[in-house]
Amino acid sequence: MVYDVAIVGAGPAGLICAAELEKLGEKTVVLERDNKVGEPVECAGLFNIDGLKRLGIDKGDYILNEVKGAKFISTSGATAEIKGKENKAYVVDRGEFDRFLAKKYSGELRLGTPVTGAKKRANAYELSLPGGSVEAKRVILATGYDASLHKFFGLKGPSKFISTSQYEIEGVNVDPGAVELYVGSVAPGFFAWVIPTDKSARVGLGIVDASESTHYYMEAFLKRLKKEGRFAANNKVVHKSGGLIPVFEPDIEIAHDGAYLVGDAAGQVKATTGGGVMIGGLAAKALAKAIHDNNSYSLALMSLDKELRNHLMIRKVLNKFGDEQYEHMIDFLNKPEIKKIIEEKGDMDLVGPLMGHVMKSPMLMMQLVKSFGKGMF
Repeated sequence: MVYDVAIVGAGPAGLICAAELEKLGEKTVVLERDNKVGEPVECAGLFNIDGLKRLGIDKGDYILNEVKGAKFISTSGATAEIKGKENKAYVVDRGEFDRFLAKKYSGELRLGTPVTGAKKRANAYELSLPGGSVEAKRVILATGYDASLHKFFGLKGPSKFISTSQYEIEGVNVDPGAVELYVGSVAPGFFAWVIPTDKSARVGLGIVDASESTHYYMEAFLKRLKKEGRFAANNKVVHKSGGLIPVFEPDIEIAHDGAYLVGDAAGQVKATTGGGVMIGGLAAKALAKAIHDNNSYSLALMSLDKELRNHLMIRKVLNKFGDEQYEHMIDFLNKPEIKKIIEEKGDMDLVGPLMGHVMKSPMLMMQLVKSFGKGMF
């Protein structure tokens, strides 16, 4: 049998795309190399509530906690808190979330089925599997940061990554209603975080182009938190994880001759936060419709591409910051008028509207330049 579409990878992007294709009547098979959906877990698990609504994903048992905002903390300990009146994000069990999505897809899902290669036949691709093969007219690679299969389809994956490390620790002294984001030299090129779950906290960081290893910065961050009395050496570490998050690259080719990249495999990740589930999910829905309608995938992603470029632009500016500029950023975020705008207009996924609002205000632009320009020139 020849499938209309074969999807490699049963993460959120792959499963969302599969469910959409199934609704559209496309005969689809999902091939997942691991024996269980949602494992291993390599995710901080903080999801924008509005983002889930955009994807049409209901609340479920995967939710561990709800938070109203975030505390931004500099190297010196200066803090700015942005907190809404309503909950802004869910802290989730990422494995349970993936399995929740899998239940929404009633098509064919093959676990423990790694794809080892591919050949283009006359009207379809033949995917090599252990002990057999699968044929499909179109192939979607939703393989996360693993780009080992891209070459079989004339495609290339992202070339730059955020290296992450995360410990889930019981008994951390934390505000259950806010995540903590540590900026500056604590995590060069990215940031560190403390995310409250229901019974523990996820303590982690990411780095890019740093002078030391991820382990080095993680140990230093844990030492800092212990010194501040946030937890003790004998607190139980429930889980350790780490991995790579691709950095969005605008020029990556995401489609070629009936093969497509989606989610992390395409670098569809917010460069500001490293989050890819919401943006990747929207890209997956757009891809399913483009395939069904025989339209251009790239054209279908124009609005999302613009948002990803916005996030990348912000990240490039932040990467020029030293600790001094981050101190000024904290001061800027503490201005009442700035807090009000972010709390009312801010969105974890779509930064375009907030950027547009700021750029339309000469007063805000002057404050922005005055605050962030200090020490940079």
